[in-house]
Amino acid sequence: WEFDKWHNRTSERFYGPDGKPTVNGKGVHRYEREYDRHEKLSERYWGSDGEPVTDEYGVHFYKYECDGDGLNVSESYYDGEGNPAVNKDGVHRHGWAYNERRRKVAQSFWGVEGPARDAEGVHRYEWTYDGRGHKEASESYFGPGGEPVVDAHGVHRYEWEYDEQGSLVEERTYNVNGDLISVKEKGD
Repeated sequence: WEFDKWHNRTSERFYGPDGKPTVNGKGVHRYEREYDRHEKLSERYWGSDGEPVTDEYGVHFYKYECDGDGLNVSESYYDGEGNPAVNKDGVHRHGWAYNERRRKVAQSFWGVEGPARDAEGVHRYEWTYDGRGHKEASESYFGPGGEPVVDAHGVHRYEWEYDEQGSLVEERTYNVNGDLISVKEKGD
């Protein structure tokens, strides 16, 4: 292992009992990571022959961007030659937005040429939080043009209510027209 001045692990290699280079269960011999004082900036994967390899998502090189508070706002994927690549879901970049309390309020997916959808068919997820700001109050799904879309269960929006102790007491689901689909209460 190798570490940077902030004590982040920047390099990790795998060797067999005979001391010769080997690969882990993901086919990776060496990980290389770069950090700034806030967060990981990049991660790359190499085989025992020194050639670039991909992880289980089909990516060789991850690049991360952080805002001034150190929150991850973007994660992009590249092949072994530094060209833009897509993961197994066809996504090249994830983007995140946060509220003033540093809570994630949106996540979106992008291809190399423009908007993309994740495996669920969603381009953008949006979240809201309860009055205390520490529990998700809703989750909604949108397509590339901002149009409401549904998840695998036919739901566009989930809403949750919590009691004073922070325990979930009710879940409501809605379709793309805003019509109530179902209500589940604590104990159902």
